[in-house]
Amino acid sequence: MYYGPQMIKQSGIIDGSNTRDIIIASIPLGFINTLGNAVSIFYIEDWGRKFIMLRAIPFCVLGMSGMALGIYLTYFSSYVTVG
Repeated sequence: MYYGPQMIKQSGIIDGSNTRDIIIASIPLGFINTLGNAVSIFYIEDWGRKFIMLRAIPFCVLGMSGMALGIYLTYFSSYVTVG
């Protein structure tokens, strides 16, 4: 949660000049974090830690890959010249 706005700013999803927009854009990040914790709290006894962890890993990989791609495109798109 602490680094969420910074990651959103670096990914280039939102212009980094407006702090308010970055904070608002990090609200879905907090919602997903809360949802994941709620699922873990209520179902960890029934499903077990290993089951939950193995189901969560693909989503973590997708999220981190998307963020890495956004950061990559933000920094290296300025080096590409058209024409």
